[in-house]
Amino acid sequence: MDLSRLSIDMIEAYQASQMDGYTQKNKTLPYMTIAYPTQGYHQISTDDNPPQSLHAGDGCFITLPSARHTIVHRIDQRGKPMLDRWMQLSVSYDHAVDATAWFEPPLLVLGSQAIPFCRAIDELNELRIRRQSGQIDNAHFAFARLRIAGTVLEQLFAICPFHPRTLEQERIWPALTAIATDYAKELDIPHLAGLCHMSVPTFYRNFRQVMKKTPMQYLNEYRLKQVERLLMHEKKTLAEIALQCGFCDEFHLSRNFKSCYRLSPREYKQRML
Repeated sequence: MDLSRLSIDMIEAYQASQMDGYTQKNKTLPYMTIAYPTQGYHQISTDDNPPQSLHAGDGCFITLPSARHTIVHRIDQRGKPMLDRWMQLSVSYDHAVDATAWFEPPLLVLGSQAIPFCRAIDELNELRIRRQSGQIDNAHFAFARLRIAGTVLEQLFAICPFHPRTLEQERIWPALTAIATDYAKELDIPHLAGLCHMSVPTFYRNFRQVMKKTPMQYLNEYRLKQVERLLMHEKKTLAEIALQCGFCDEFHLSRNFKSCYRLSPREYKQRML
């Protein structure tokens, strides 16, 4: 595997204040998310596992791209609002798949192992604020983000298994590449199967086995990831974003977006900003 073909697609940090008991059920995000409470605590669970508590000062939690998880925000004993900070990271391989999905991190990272992640989130948040206030320019911000992303990836590599693409993934790579480059076009399973020189049943079975989802589910999630990027970084209407990302119209986009992220595009943007 040629790791020189990795590239940082996106790294952003945010901070927020939440009411006690505010719950995000079956939440998914298109990117790896690393978060920690600075005041109060989280109760977080993935799939059907029991919730685990993460208090301010304990460490951070990590969820993989498109993983479903439920988060409950809790205030501390002093009754102050729950405060948290988080980072989203996307690293592509050959501009086809998000390589952060190849990591196998624990849900909770505690103690000294969490310190580099928390520091990276803090630094990125501070840089974002300084850029918005005009204290640093875009070039300074861009290079600092690359450095921070490298630090986060090094720490991930140090604490958890990393499973790069396999022979099975190589076999469906033409389809993954086509989705990454032509996601705005009409793509169907026969076309993707033909790119991989497989029959439709064989391709469908192999794709679902390797990617843990169907080809159309993967395509829809990939399109929504591009929607999220445009929502946060481009001044476009929802109708323009829909056409650019392969959806029939803004209503088709909104239905898919809310079904996946449990928020409308407008609510999602307001929450992140």
